Amino acid sequence: MRVAISPILWHNEDIPDLMPPIDGATIADQIAEAGFEGTEYSSKFPPDAAGVRSLLEPRGLRLVSAYGALRVPGAGASSEIERAKSLARFVRDAGGDVLVAALDYDDRRVAIAGSVGPCDPKLGDGAWRAVVAAL
Repeated sequence: MRVAISPILWHNEDIPDLMPPIDGATIADQIAEAGFEGTEYSSKFPPDAAGVRSLLEPRGLRLVSAYGALRVPGAGASSEIERAKSLARFVRDAGGDVLVAALDYDDRRVAIAGSVGPCDPKLGDGAWRAVVAAL
């Protein structure tokens, strides 16, 4: 069993000002020092697969995954699927083998995030089928 960690503990992608500024090399150093063998991708890491490998491999780390927030279902689903494929290729080329997919929120869902009530908009069966088909 290998254990990896998400760099969100060092740099929150959604709320960048939540943590003090830190660079990718420091994140990788601290992940390795803590004894982990792998990490999810961080925007603090190099933007190219070879750069990610160059950052992680000397520290005994490997990229295991990347997170992709997708806006599916919806009118732009085909471009979102292409974006997910591109991210999956990046992960593969950087040494990983997992794409962590999630649904990105539209403005209506952002407004009620964390407090969805019974009358708030939800995905119906057809929308969930579209999500499954996209993934």
